[in-house]
Amino acid sequence: MAEAKDPGGSPKPKPPAPKPAPKPAARPAPKPAPKPAPKPAPKPAATPAQKDAGSAQAEAAASFGWSIAFFNSIPELKTLIGKATTEGWSPARFTAALQGTSWFRNTSESQRKYATLRATDPASFKQQLAEGSIKVTSLAQSLGFPITPNGAGQIANTALRLGWSEEHLKRYLVTLVKPDAKGNYKGGEAAAYQSQFRSLAESYGVPVSEAQIQSWVHQAILGGQTPESVKGLIQNTAASKYPALAERIRAGETVDQIADPYKQTYAKLFEVNGENISLDDPLIQRALQSKDSKGRPTTQTVYDFENTLRKDPRWAKTDNARDQMSSVASSVLKTFGLIG
Repeated sequence: MAEAKDPGGSPKPKPPAPKPAPKPAARPAPKPAPKPAPKPAPKPAATPAQKDAGSAQAEAAASFGWSIAFFNSIPELKTLIGKATTEGWSPARFTAALQGTSWFRNTSESQRKYATLRATDPASFKQQLAEGSIKVTSLAQSLGFPITPNGAGQIANTALRLGWSEEHLKRYLVTLVKPDAKGNYKGGEAAAYQSQFRSLAESYGVPVSEAQIQSWVHQAILGGQTPESVKGLIQNTAASKYPALAERIRAGETVDQIADPYKQTYAKLFEVNGENISLDDPLIQRALQSKDSKGRPTTQTVYDFENTLRKDPRWAKTDNARDQMSSVASSVLKTFGLIG
């Protein structure tokens, strides 16, 4: 075919070739979806044989008078009940085997009851512990022994496990009753007995160590001593210390009562408070522990005691000494006619 020409005779130019369409941009490859975490394999359900074995052990335990929960709480007994169930033991054979276990041989009856209660009836176990803790707290306070709730709970647990009676519990708590740094009990029976025994020793003029008083306190709490029995011990010591007063002491008088006339004379001549005069004062002791001309124990007469006091340098510094000396001086002057 002939090439087209324009009117001027020149060939027409070819139209430009069409541009290729742009390629679409590449899309990012999609990220793979995260794989779900594998689910744990379900635990296999107990087989009928396992269920039957558990039921059989529970029934066997019940037939032996126990709970399967109790046996399961002690590895040695758990093995035993399994064997007894498998072999079909009689109660007699099981009891014999049980008594031969290390657990049985090394625990007391109360400990076995404790273990049974804790494993088979937790609610009753907890209640008994709470009641025991209240009892421990009350008893400790009555003895004069301060105790924390935690301490009371620990002691209550021990008492329940070992089957302590209330008397046994009291004996244990007494061992915990201690005086403070100054040697004084803080309250309760201990403080009351200590005060009473100290007063008795003081009223009889008998030196008693704090260790001895503490021993009497513990014994009195437990019923081994009474205030009357301790008084008798102190009276015997006083009668030995003051042989001249022995009959009066055994008749019921205290050394402090016997010494009262001497104390009053002492207070008057030395112009002091008689309540502050101790039986341990050397002058009082001398009056109570004198000897007669033959060396036998005796007491000073009040008259002799007054003369003893007037020989003491302290008496010369008192008003009554100055008054007496002034009176004597006046009497002398009158005798010589120097004053009317």
